[in-house]
Amino acid sequence: MTTPSSAPKPSRADHRFDFVQHTNTYLLQILTAADAKVNLLLVVALGLMAILSSEYSGASSAKHWMILLALLAFAFSVVCLLVAAWPRLDHAPQGLLFFGHLKRRTGEEVYTELSSIDDDGLVRELALQNSALSLVAWRKFLAIRFAVAALAVGLVLAVVGFLA
Repeated sequence: MTTPSSAPKPSRADHRFDFVQHTNTYLLQILTAADAKVNLLLVVALGLMAILSSEYSGASSAKHWMILLALLAFAFSVVCLLVAAWPRLDHAPQGLLFFGHLKRRTGEEVYTELSSIDDDGLVRELALQNSALSLVAWRKFLAIRFAVAALAVGLVLAVVGFLA
């Protein structure tokens, strides 16, 4: 029977793997959150565009221009959201975790390479994947930030247009 004092202590490699794996899980969660935001904001932007476009044709001159500017802001928001949603398949790291590289290998080739990697190699593979995922997350959230700003500008312009 092992007591807490006699239990084997995890090695440094175990701690590094746990840390890198935790980071990977975190990155996947924020990417999922980013995709959910994109979906919600896309519905909002397209819905606002549909509502405003019905008001555009019969609007007075001042209202006409404000609605047009609001529609352009919403359209820019949609473009930003599509940029956030569009998968970037270039510049991915080589390795065992990126699906673009795995598709070129057979299952046996992947198994053979995985079998030949030591613990440090596994930590390295996951760390490289985390680096790639963090770049994807950064790009997504940057595009979402621009989309939200454009939506806010569009909403202000629409309100001002309706008050004009």
